[in-house]
Amino acid sequence: MDKNTPIYIAISGGGFHSHTAMSAWISGILHHSELESLEQIFENVRGISANSGGSWFMSHLGYSNAFVKSLLEDSQSEKSTWSSSGYLGKMGESFFSKDDEKASDMSIFSPVKIETFLAKYIDLFNVYAEIFPNGNRRWHQFVTTKVYEPLEKLGNAENGFETMKGKKLSETNDRLPWFREKDFVIAAGLLNSKVVLHATGGLGSTNQVYSVNSADGSKLRNFVPMCLSGVANGRKAAPVFVSGPQEVIYSEESKWRIPLTANHPQNLNLLDATIASSSAIAFLASESSIGEMIPSLNEGLTFEWISYQEADFAPPIRFGNDRIEILKTLERASYDEFANQKMARVADGGYLDNTSVVFQLRHMKENGDLKDGFHLVLFVNGSDEGVKYHGYEMNVGIATLFGHDGLSEAHRAERVKKGEKIQPEEGSIWNSPFSDLCMEIPSPHVFETEPLENNTAISMWNWKSKDEKISLQARKIPVTTVENKTYGISAGVMGTIYIFEVTQPESFPMPTHRDILETYEYLFETIRNEACAKNQALSHLKEALALKINIPTDPHPIPEIVKKNDNIVLQWNSDGSYLSSSDSGFRYYLATLNRLKSYAKIHKFDNMYSDNLHHGDLVRIKTTEQFKGIWNQRKLLGAFANSYELYYWSDSGDKTNWIIEKAAGTAQEKEIAYGDKVYIKNKSYNQYLVPAKNGYLTTKKIQNPGDEHTWVIHRPE
Repeated sequence: MDKNTPIYIAISGGGFHSHTAMSAWISGILHHSELESLEQIFENVRGISANSGGSWFMSHLGYSNAFVKSLLEDSQSEKSTWSSSGYLGKMGESFFSKDDEKASDMSIFSPVKIETFLAKYIDLFNVYAEIFPNGNRRWHQFVTTKVYEPLEKLGNAENGFETMKGKKLSETNDRLPWFREKDFVIAAGLLNSKVVLHATGGLGSTNQVYSVNSADGSKLRNFVPMCLSGVANGRKAAPVFVSGPQEVIYSEESKWRIPLTANHPQNLNLLDATIASSSAIAFLASESSIGEMIPSLNEGLTFEWISYQEADFAPPIRFGNDRIEILKTLERASYDEFANQKMARVADGGYLDNTSVVFQLRHMKENGDLKDGFHLVLFVNGSDEGVKYHGYEMNVGIATLFGHDGLSEAHRAERVKKGEKIQPEEGSIWNSPFSDLCMEIPSPHVFETEPLENNTAISMWNWKSKDEKISLQARKIPVTTVENKTYGISAGVMGTIYIFEVTQPESFPMPTHRDILETYEYLFETIRNEACAKNQALSHLKEALALKINIPTDPHPIPEIVKKNDNIVLQWNSDGSYLSSSDSGFRYYLATLNRLKSYAKIHKFDNMYSDNLHHGDLVRIKTTEQFKGIWNQRKLLGAFANSYELYYWSDSGDKTNWIIEKAAGTAQEKEIAYGDKVYIKNKSYNQYLVPAKNGYLTTKKIQNPGDEHTWVIHRPE
């Protein structure tokens, strides 16, 4: 990386799960390195974007002395106390009394109940009887009491929650010193399709609704991106509406049409910005969104009663002439009054771009930093299984950046079964807030799929906890942008994105039950104590964040096991030659060797029996090189009777099957790690893979193979 290239960070949503994972990364970096401060970790970072739970975390890390002091103290302790006397412990106390198993005020977050009331129309008053005191179901109150008030228990009033209330997102002097010269971008959205403001009478009366169109008359699906920013001196904030000016249309008869300029003032309160960014169930305020999610039950039905009852889970927003303001609720008023105050309702940024990457790219463009060579680091924290896309297992939010349509295979199958449409409209993808319920949203597709299709996405690190309940991986992907008109992103800009992905399927963004809180505790301990160790993620974090730390060679390093779908490089041990670019001069693409490392070609061990490579496994050796035309479907290295030299072809049974044998080690060391020496034997001919004449490859029958017949497996650089 060019030392003059600024680093930008994006942090995904995920409620308290995301907050906990990010706290653990920071504590772990400090605990396992010589770094002692946030200034040292973020020295080379110019800006940070965040969504939902990620915005909660950054508001704490960048503005709360009490939070930072507690986190630094935890990083210096041999044994973490974060889940007892730290923020995680204090947050847990706000949900659970000593003997509670089920969290108070949390019925709304049970995915089973959400699905139940939408699919079967359970009486909302019964479903939500235990949510908030006195029937006060407001997202504003939830975030205030559950996210910010626990800060008060970490220190005295001047360091805790009370001083957070008046802080402004755009006022850098309100921040802690380490954060004052950084840009801070918060992802949010504006509900835009038949959204309930209030009712002229009680439940059952005529609701007052609005819709939003772009100024050119076009309409985005269900949500409009809102980019909320606070920037350092001399820097530019991206427009609030990155899609351009909007027009709010009040009443179903469109009697009131109020313009919203793209560049509204951004001097809103910090807490209000995070409340907007995290309003995860805001879709309940939109009759249209609810109806779209359950089309099989939508015929002839109205959802006004649901949206009226639950409207304040989408916090109201007022677009004034000199400020933006998030309100707790809306009092009853006329259309004239709502229109004059430019009232609307906001939604979680995760409905648009849960990774916050696209919002960050738009901000970088505004400041001239979205140019060739850009450097972006993404932290994704998920509690779902993810999707498989071009052979890679990944969080669906990551996949949509590269063009995935947002549907998991289970959701896809369910929609096919119900006869519901599969293909979203152009410029849209599917979003699934709960279970198999889907709606269309603006697409966050900003990167070409080429690095995934051609297997040039480098998997730097794969790791699982001993019980395999938590998996972490780091990837380094060379990317090129594609045009995205919704966010104002131009095509053809090349850069690098580092992705640190945490997956914990047993967890959930909110601690609806004490078991979920315990998954947070386990997540924090695992990342802090194990994943950030010097022989694990720390070296990759050093590269991604340009950390100034020393990582001494471990005298007893933990071997990194070769895994399914890993990118690998094969080196002939005897002379150091690499399996490299093919020779297409003959009738086939012949495999070749080259002593220059720069000519080495990335391959994969395809069709492995298990996630880890073992002695005796049967694999196919697949090149990631691009061939022309039909030949691009013939990428498996094989041994064939019609050629002494080996070439690439389609699946030909045992002729393209290879047995991997570990050349050294005891019987207990059956797993094969990077750096191990192996024999590679063709299954059909029972002969070993060796160099042929003139730099090609062949197979040879060897009675007692030795060290001179081995290959070494490396990671690509």
